[in-house]
Order: sequence, then C-alpha cells, then structure tokens
Amino acid sequence: MYNDYNVLLTGETGVGKSVIAKDFMMKADSEKIDPAFVNFSGKTTCRNLQDAFEGNLDQKRKNELAPKVRGSRKVFLIDDINMP
Repeated sequence: MYNDYNVLLTGETGVGKSVIAKDFMMKADSEKIDPAFVNFSGKTTCRNLQDAFEGNLDQKRKNELAPKVRGSRKVFLIDDINMP
C-alpha cells in the first residue's frame, strides 16, 4: 500500500522554494517517481489545471488515470498556488 503525502513549502519571495523542490524531484529515483511541474498564474482556470494533470497521465480505463512510466508514482509540483 502506498503512502500519500502533501508538502507545502512557504517562505518569502525569491528564497528558492521552487528551485529546491524541482532539484529534489529531478534527483529522485526515476523508476519510482515520475515528476511533473505545473505553474499557476493569475489566469489559471480549473480547466487549465485539469488539462495539466490529464496531459501528464495516461488513461488506463474510462475513469482511471495512471503515470506514463509504468510502476512509478506521479508527483506533481504546483508552483505559485496562491496566484489564481
């Protein structure tokens, strides 16, 4: 059984939160973790977010999405979540 975690990095503008998170995800074991990066802006809509998620996943069945890399877990980094 998998454990699910949510991590929220907070801090002042320009301290490197995004760089640290992206670097960590890129150095992770690529056979276990398949990273994806989503950036929010003031114009991000629900549809944009849905397209970002579905575009990074493969449809296995009618209502089931899965990572493109078989046997791995998809990990999304959502940057600037406070923007919309």
